[in-house]
Amino acid sequence: RWSHVSMYVGALEDQSGPLCVVEAHIVGGVHAIRLSELDARRICVLRPVGLDETDRSRLVEFVLRYIGSEYDFAHAWLLARSLLLRRWWARLRSVPTTMGRSATRFICSGLIAQAFALIGHSILPAGGTVSDREAHDKFLVPADFERASVFAIVWPVDVRDERT
Repeated sequence: RWSHVSMYVGALEDQSGPLCVVEAHIVGGVHAIRLSELDARRICVLRPVGLDETDRSRLVEFVLRYIGSEYDFAHAWLLARSLLLRRWWARLRSVPTTMGRSATRFICSGLIAQAFALIGHSILPAGGTVSDREAHDKFLVPADFERASVFAIVWPVDVRDERT
């Protein structure tokens, strides 16, 4: 249902600057874009539940630190293979991935998942267990964020509906 995930970080230049999101994009790697430049047809805004100001600041600091990092094509390929070849799940889980706390290449879901892992929140679907986390984190897709117990849906919007 969702093909991309990014994180709102607010103004970057100064308090009156443009509002921005940070994303890991296949063409530009990890970069910040203005909300006005966000080219999305369907948008779902999720808000983390139960975070304090310190947690929110750490999330933003984490994703800002990786601006300029490259897109992780190897991880994207691994994820695509896992989605296409589910019957080989056991074999794919044993394939090494570059996802880790010291990673310098990212896919969109991996960047955001690692930021949340830093503050002790896993992107697990409601009812998921911590023992599922390691295997699950390698194969996160943007739709997993909508199902994660750490988020509340704030604003589902279909931009095409607003144009008509």
